[in-house]
Amino acid sequence: MEKHSKKGNLDELTGLMSYSHFRVEIDKIISYPDTLTSKAFVYFNIENFKNYNEKYGIEAGDNCLRTVARAIEVTFADSINAYMGMDHFCAFTDREKLEERIIEVCEVIYPLKNDTHMRLCAGIYLPNDSSVSPNAAVDRAKMACDSIRNQYDCIYGYYNDDLSLVYQREHFIIDHFEDAIRSEYIQVWYQPIIRSITEEICGYEALARWLDPEAGLISPSYFVPILEKYHMIKKLDLEILEQVCRHQLIIRQQKLIPTAVSINLSRQDFSSESIVEEFDAIVKSFNLQPDLFHVEITESILASDIQNMKHIIDKFQSLGYQVWMDDFGSGYSSLNTLKTYSFDCLKLDMNFLSDFKENSASATILKSIINMSKKLEIQTLAEGVATIEARDFLRNLGCEQMQGFLYSPAVSFNDTSRLPYRQEVPGLRKYYRNIGKINLLSQNPLKKDLDDESVYGIPTAIIELYDNHISYLAINNYYQKFLNTIGIKSIAEAESFINFTPESLPSLFMSTILASKASGKLESFDYVKNGQNCNFQVRPIDSYKDRSAYLVISMNLSHYSQMSRFRLLEDMDESMKGIPHNPAFLWLSGRALSNILGYSSYTDFLASSFYFEVNLTHNQIIDHNFESSNILSDHYYQRMVNDYDLLINNLLSSTVTFDNLKLTQNFYSRENLIHEFNAGNNVGTIEYKSYIYGEPHWLHSTYQLTRSAVTGEILAYFLTYDVEKYRRRIDEAKNAAETDQLTGLYNRYRAVPMIRNYLHKHSDEMCALVMLDLDDFKEVNDQYGHQCGDEMLKAFASRLKSKFSLYGFACRLGGDEFMGIIKRRSRDFVEFFINDMLSKPIRINFEGHEICCTVSAGYVMFPDQGTGYHDLYRMADSAMYNAKRRGKNCFAQYAANNDMSHKIQLSFRSDEIFNAIPGALIVCAADDNLTMITANVDFIHLCGCSSIDELKERYRNSYLNVIAEENRDYVLNKTVTTVTNDISRDFEIVYDIMTVQKRLLCIRATGRCIQNSQGKILYIFIREI
Repeated sequence: MEKHSKKGNLDELTGLMSYSHFRVEIDKIISYPDTLTSKAFVYFNIENFKNYNEKYGIEAGDNCLRTVARAIEVTFADSINAYMGMDHFCAFTDREKLEERIIEVCEVIYPLKNDTHMRLCAGIYLPNDSSVSPNAAVDRAKMACDSIRNQYDCIYGYYNDDLSLVYQREHFIIDHFEDAIRSEYIQVWYQPIIRSITEEICGYEALARWLDPEAGLISPSYFVPILEKYHMIKKLDLEILEQVCRHQLIIRQQKLIPTAVSINLSRQDFSSESIVEEFDAIVKSFNLQPDLFHVEITESILASDIQNMKHIIDKFQSLGYQVWMDDFGSGYSSLNTLKTYSFDCLKLDMNFLSDFKENSASATILKSIINMSKKLEIQTLAEGVATIEARDFLRNLGCEQMQGFLYSPAVSFNDTSRLPYRQEVPGLRKYYRNIGKINLLSQNPLKKDLDDESVYGIPTAIIELYDNHISYLAINNYYQKFLNTIGIKSIAEAESFINFTPESLPSLFMSTILASKASGKLESFDYVKNGQNCNFQVRPIDSYKDRSAYLVISMNLSHYSQMSRFRLLEDMDESMKGIPHNPAFLWLSGRALSNILGYSSYTDFLASSFYFEVNLTHNQIIDHNFESSNILSDHYYQRMVNDYDLLINNLLSSTVTFDNLKLTQNFYSRENLIHEFNAGNNVGTIEYKSYIYGEPHWLHSTYQLTRSAVTGEILAYFLTYDVEKYRRRIDEAKNAAETDQLTGLYNRYRAVPMIRNYLHKHSDEMCALVMLDLDDFKEVNDQYGHQCGDEMLKAFASRLKSKFSLYGFACRLGGDEFMGIIKRRSRDFVEFFINDMLSKPIRINFEGHEICCTVSAGYVMFPDQGTGYHDLYRMADSAMYNAKRRGKNCFAQYAANNDMSHKIQLSFRSDEIFNAIPGALIVCAADDNLTMITANVDFIHLCGCSSIDELKERYRNSYLNVIAEENRDYVLNKTVTTVTNDISRDFEIVYDIMTVQKRLLCIRATGRCIQNSQGKILYIFIREI
């Protein structure tokens, strides 16, 4: 290609042709369409160039542009090259060695990027006719470049028709966004937030809804990511804020009850501190108070610049806005987050509630989060509350606020007045918030020195006195158990007893409550109910006008001896488990433990154990038994028994291995132990390596903390014992279960979960799944016997281990089939790697014979060709057998197109026929997510939805999410893995599905996998049984 640049048309900064002249030159060439089939349009973009400019200055940025321009000019010497302005370049060039030349250009920027994450990437458009203008051709190359944005393991991308469809959809949003705001197609809707103890509306969450006259309802899950991608989300967030302000103004003008509204802010809103000033300026422009607005931010935002985010959050709060963390527990949860940032409320992720009844871990985590939040004085709000069971469970845990479909979906501003709930009076908010701070899960709900109540598992309740009537606002599980022991089965019955029934002695209950209100202190009295001696203790929490709230602790004294009337088991955490405390039980328990740990006898266990008691308050060792190691027989240590800090630091420094030392010192630290006790953590364990026996041994240490009932001093009890044999036995058992005994490689039961986990955690990183098979291995077995075959397998495994260990790992699937994963490497590297491994056959000498086997392999690239393990395994296996068909001793990449992202044309002639099919029908892709394509009306209604759009939105476009979690692997195995390998085979299986109302339905599914030009499709007919 001849040089087309002319001096008058060159850009002064880069020396390349200007883009306007580039278009003129291309117009001349595309008039000869025959030449286009060998040409390509390339669009270059420097990502994060703005950061580089800001950090190193404009002059450095200009030099960077010149460097890129020179690289393009040299590498694409016979091409038409242009500078498009900003950080964009383009070229019209030959297709020969195109990718190699692009990589060569992109690599020139590596020495310049430093810590700015700057990189050069390219998009490629291959024209096939002259119908596309130069502008359109460059736009298509730009689409290809944009498609690999932030994919740091991908340097270039190609244009295809799917990109055009995505581009059109995105640009519908972008092109119509401004008009949608002006025309008020984008509106704010409100989902009510309910106070748990009153079921009154105490707030709203503002949510964006786009009601387009042409496209209909556009889901936020669709347009919000697009606005984020094109950095337009901030305008939406501030528009929602303005609409909320206008509505608050209407409420004030109509003299209605004002209610606080939470506003969601996106990650991009925090790119600069100006978001605080802009947010506050809008609120002040309407003359509104900050306490009417809460700022909601997601956990993912906090993973960015910590200092900047902390400053922004503090700034919002200093102006009077509450800052709430949204979706706590959705993937980024960290205790460091709560340590670093100050939040007013945690919104608990709705996924915790999806299975809290079936999954005890979910219930335990929710309980722990609420308990921790109370201690940190952070409000809690549960999202996604859809059932009465979930409401009652959360209320008993002390969760202060809830929202979800049980109460109401999001509604328009006009419809908020029609909601069937009362608005909370502003004056009562502080009162109810103070009640919400009471931790019914704590040993010390009021965080005061309550000598008589510091017992784990206290029967605790919150009552309210209003209009001379006592009501229960909340109780914990232990209070419900207490009521059961005295014959009271419900809260209504308890309120009747405490207020009205003749035997209730209402004057005593009421007079005790009033006495507590007057004194501000604990008041109590004893009474008898159904022959049970009981104690009633009450302490005030807060009051508002003629309302007052109290913390109540009640005990059935007939269940405890007089000695333990107020202290069940001296704060030991075993109090909940009913463990006997007699010596025989403890002795038998010790013998059982010694047997589990691998000791030959109980005496052997005692000889390998150390025990000591410490008065943490006075830094003294009270008692100790270190006889087995003679560790304290040395006069040097005997002098330190009255100084716990000094002794423990010297002891650990001289016996604990270096890599375990810091962690162990923190575990035994007196300061840390006192801190843990004050935080309510009374038990701790650790395992570490120690030279206490001369050779390194694993030790297990545990402690129990308590406070002396007599002196108030904090005491610690330590037990340490040797677990070296136990650890070794566990490791050996684990290794045996996870390792192929013949080859020493991982077996499939260990390797497959490791691969799944890696793919999940590194979804944006390129890697390859490789299948390998020994050619003609059966002939080796038949001719020389299985012993020879075993030696061949071990030799092959040895090569796999040496090759794969640097870049991933390999495993044996069974027989002569092996699988490996190559991490963080490009396709070119994978092919070089496999080619090198296959370049020499596997050779062994067996009984004087030299025997060799060649190897065939197939591979698939993640995530370009697939994202789920099932799909990747099937593709790599198919590629390997394709290599065998080519003649063996070679390899192949999976080549079939399995892209199901675009909509697939069904075999039905019309929607009327489709919806007239008797029974429920779902059509989905035969991939790991069972991606939804369409469904008939019966199936949509079966799931509790009203439209196909709602169905896809609720279940995130995946039929797998409809299936009950415990059935998903089973359904995948019966459909995707089994049936798709035999297209002609029907399937019929029974499993559970979950409706949007969280109801489990047992269904019988019958279906078939059909192959068409677009791939494999599952047609599934469903009947409820």
